[in-house]
Amino acid sequence: MLETLLMVKRGIYQPPLYGTVAAGFYAIKTEAEVISAAALATAIGLTAGTPETSVPPSWLEFSLQGKRCLYATRAFRYGLSWDHIYNVGAAFDTLGDQGVPPTVTVRPQDTEVTIGGQRYRVRLMTMAEWVSVVPKLTGTWVPSTLDKMNIGTNNGSARWILDTYLTNYNKRRNRGGYTGVNFDGLGTSTDTTAIMGWSPLLEPIE
Repeated sequence: MLETLLMVKRGIYQPPLYGTVAAGFYAIKTEAEVISAAALATAIGLTAGTPETSVPPSWLEFSLQGKRCLYATRAFRYGLSWDHIYNVGAAFDTLGDQGVPPTVTVRPQDTEVTIGGQRYRVRLMTMAEWVSVVPKLTGTWVPSTLDKMNIGTNNGSARWILDTYLTNYNKRRNRGGYTGVNFDGLGTSTDTTAIMGWSPLLEPIE
């Protein structure tokens, strides 16, 4: 919300095309406008899995709790585990060891990148964030985005998200695989089957 207030003060505030500043959609951006999948993976040291190169991915720009975040439309890499993402510090949205699977060594989740002078935290989307934006985006706001998001049973379709299953920390949720955007998947944090994918969220650091 602070970011929104500052933009209003500077006279550069733009309302979302759909929704609200709490949960709304702004635009679809190309890799050239943000950062490429390869460049981001290199920047954070993520080498696990296989790069998804069949279709150039793009970025969805939308608001989450007043912050204009960017989310990869397709998995940037597939066939990698939740643990692989955690091990480069790009799983949680805060520092600490909350809900850590027993298969990893606790480390800070503080991976950042700077793009165009703006610092971003690199992390996974949460269940609540997915539910608040993606079904609306692909349903009534901009239905054409559904074609861009590689929903289904293809490589990387089941995107890892932050959430665990209750207190069973070695079970991690995923969204977007199999039956569609509302599919709520659950897998072990070490699962490296091809359908599992890494779609990063870039959250601006104020």
